[in-house]
Amino acid sequence: MSDVMVAIQTAVDAEIRQKFIILASKKGVTEAALYRQILLAHLGDEPISTPVQEPVQVQDYKRLSVYLPLFLHRAVAARAKSNGIKSSTWAANLIQSNLTQRPVMLHNEIGALNSSNRELAAIGRNINQIAKALNERPGDVNVLNRSYFDALLMAIGKNRNAISSLLRSSQRAWGEG
Repeated sequence: MSDVMVAIQTAVDAEIRQKFIILASKKGVTEAALYRQILLAHLGDEPISTPVQEPVQVQDYKRLSVYLPLFLHRAVAARAKSNGIKSSTWAANLIQSNLTQRPVMLHNEIGALNSSNRELAAIGRNINQIAKALNERPGDVNVLNRSYFDALLMAIGKNRNAISSLLRSSQRAWGEG
């Protein structure tokens, strides 16, 4: 470790901050030491346990400051830059991900999930069209052909694979998978 220490500040909601304080107290360390442990564990691939329950709605945020050795600060900055976010945002996401043991979705990942939701809505409309066609001609077995169902099944499978891949990628990025 380097002797040069630099500070990282980040904002988290009040409830996560309170849980962070409680966790630090339970572990018998300062908040700064716990923050440093989380960063070191993530950067060094050490597991973190004891998930914190997320509130239904986040309302308040509180600033948390911590000093890091320069090499860790540089690593945080590099990881943040690779995700296209600020170091403080990356650190807040890391804390949230490690305390809740759930991945934090970044803007591009949220965009991918929104795209997935649009595809699922389109699939739902297709299913409604199938139901309507079947209801209009209950005895006609030629209303729909096998290729329509195969295309629908392929679209559903493609969507499920995309969501699974996104979640696995996000979990690996935040040190959970």
